Formats: sequence, C-alpha cells, structure tokens
Amino acid sequence: IYEWSYPKNTAQWVRIEASFFTTPIYAIPWLDNRTKPKTRSGTSHPTITHTVKLWSTIRRDEYLAPHPSPLYPLTGNPSFPPGMDHRAFQNFPKQAHTLTLGDVLNDHGVIPFEQLLPIESQTGMTRLRHSQLKHFLNTDPPLSQGYRTHTLYETQCAQHNIRRGHISAFYKQLCRRTEELLPTYTTKWEAELGIQMQAK
Repeated sequence: IYEWSYPKNTAQWVRIEASFFTTPIYAIPWLDNRTKPKTRSGTSHPTITHTVKLWSTIRRDEYLAPHPSPLYPLTGNPSFPPGMDHRAFQNFPKQAHTLTLGDVLNDHGVIPFEQLLPIESQTGMTRLRHSQLKHFLNTDPPLSQGYRTHTLYETQCAQHNIRRGHISAFYKQLCRRTEELLPTYTTKWEAELGIQMQAK
C-alpha cells in the first residue's frame, strides 16, 4: 500500500501490478469502499485483489487511515470524472504528488477559490475546475466535512518517507487488528448454530 501510494514509483513490481488496473494504482488505497478499482478486462493477479480487500477492512482503524482520508484522491478517482484527466488540476496546489482531499479542505469545508489558488493561477478554467470539485464534494457530506490531520501512516505514505521503527509499529498495529477479526467462514457457523462468535 505504501509503495502503491507514490505516483512516481518506478519499481518494476509496482508497474506490473499497476498494469492490471485502469484506475491509477496510487489512488486505489485511498478510495472509499464504494468505489471499486477497475481492472483491465480479462486480467487477474494472485495477490492484488486480496491486498485491496484486506486493506479496505483494516484501514478503518484510527491508527491507519479511516475514511475519509486526507489522501482521498481527487485526481485518478473514477467517481470524479474531471479528475481522470491528470492535466485538469495541474495548477492546483498539492501537498504531495497528486490532488487530494487534504489539499482542498479546511475546518470550514472546501477552501474558497480565491484562497486556494495563487492569483496567477486564477483563470476561467481553474474556476470551472474548482466549481466541479466543490459540487462533487458537497454531494457527499462525509467528504466535504472530512477535514482532519493525517495519521502517522498517511503522513509517511504522502511523503514516501518511512523512518526507522515505523514499519515495526505499523506491523504491531496490524497484528493487533487482525487478531480481533474472525475468519470469514465463521459467519456460516453463526448462521447454522444461531449464535454470535467472538475472537478470543
């Protein structure tokens, strides 16, 4: 997930996995669970489908990346068609390498056009793009009201700069989280036995 999140990643294995998607791979970890990443017709991969499914479960933990994340993508996001053209928002200020929710929100909601863009970037086209952006976010209140600070994991993904000790901390957190989850087949047992099972 960390390596996927870096748009300029040139690692061969990331490029191979990215080739299975029509959705940009850097956007996939930060989409909401309603927006399924699109794969190319007739393609499959032994691990990426499972990776996406597992991440969508464990990311809810406040320690990792609860939705909406400041890294929720506004470029490369199938739910926001104007953002699928990577040039459309190239004049908008970005904290990282792509335009994200954290770039356009403050604690009052969507940052006004005149405050968001420097004067030299305020054109008729960028005003239109800002209007499209504002409309998209305002039709989904959890997004337009989702301003918050980055978690440690989100910060490291945004900066692509894992520091010593962070991977161990993330791993311990993931282990704690997965220990709380029952295997999926226990749902069938619960239905047959008429009981609710809990992880021990």
